Amino acid sequence: MRPTSNRRPNRRGFSLLEAMITLVIMLVIIGGATALFFENQNATTAHVALAELRTNMRFALDTMASDLRVVGAYTKWAPLQVLRGAYQFNIVECTNSQWQPFVTGLQLGHYAGYDATIPDRIRVVEPDIINDAQLRDEYNPPSSQFKAVKINGEPFQEGDLLLITNAPVVDNPWDPGAQIFADLFVPTTIQGPQSGNPFTEVTFNAGANDPYGVNDPQGFPQSYPPGSTIMRIRIWEYYIDTNIPDVPRLMRLEARPNAVPEEVSRYVEDLQVAMGIDADDDNNITGAEWITTNFQNITNAQLQHLRAMRLTLIGRTFAMPEVMAGARTGTQDIYYRRPGIEDRSAGTVQSIPQFREVYTQVVMFRNLRPEPEE
Repeated sequence: MRPTSNRRPNRRGFSLLEAMITLVIMLVIIGGATALFFENQNATTAHVALAELRTNMRFALDTMASDLRVVGAYTKWAPLQVLRGAYQFNIVECTNSQWQPFVTGLQLGHYAGYDATIPDRIRVVEPDIINDAQLRDEYNPPSSQFKAVKINGEPFQEGDLLLITNAPVVDNPWDPGAQIFADLFVPTTIQGPQSGNPFTEVTFNAGANDPYGVNDPQGFPQSYPPGSTIMRIRIWEYYIDTNIPDVPRLMRLEARPNAVPEEVSRYVEDLQVAMGIDADDDNNITGAEWITTNFQNITNAQLQHLRAMRLTLIGRTFAMPEVMAGARTGTQDIYYRRPGIEDRSAGTVQSIPQFREVYTQVVMFRNLRPEPEE
């Protein structure tokens, strides 16, 4: 019978080699988990940024469209006409050069040229047709005063930006040959109405009391008959602010003294517009009827057929993981290059990819046609 073994169990533990192998395996596991964590974190951050970008872009388009769509509502009683000094009345102005607000007045409508290599700007002119007034005596230049104005709503204030037009007293303002005028001015003194006199006297002298710098010492270049309409107007502009290169922003700035630009959306690197001129009035704007460049050359005759505007925004996020962008397929890859839109060519190729998306919306202006004949 074999005797039972009395050897003690091996209690020497792990060898140094075994410990090192275990440590290496643990480091590999931890490193892989850490890398996976950061990769997932980067991907999550990128997806969150993309979702935020999409929300901001939709909000930006909706905001601009709501401002632009009603422009036509203010022109139902008068066609689009040019004011003196190249001002535009009830028209969405599009340009992108030489507009420095509040440096020398507002420089409304005064453009040095058009540059297709930078983002466009949009200017909106909105008259207040609820609180308007009528001229009760004829105005003749040279003069800086209206003797009798009948205000129907909220009284005007000194320093308001006002507009006068003879459109309501023209028999057929939609006739291309109709002589319609409009001028901007700022009241510097307002007197009345007083007992026994229901009318208001409005003076619009040039000088320090004109914060917009639009009053002319000689008054207006033409006469205005009784019945001409006076109303407040608001003017604001949409543009791209690139003062922070990595965070381009779509801004909204009202043309008034001490106005502060309002941020509409971040990470908008381009704004491009096209003016829809329905030249044949067939309610179908196609091809060359979309004007994408040199907006300052649009004529009064063309403005009579303005029906729509096409807005295009390019949004982008900060850098995205290359694994999400994929291999570069060429210089037209939207992740590596700002795409060409309307009359602006594509940007230069960049080494770091970024999420980019293009959003386009066509805004049809309301009430831009006269009432149909019965």
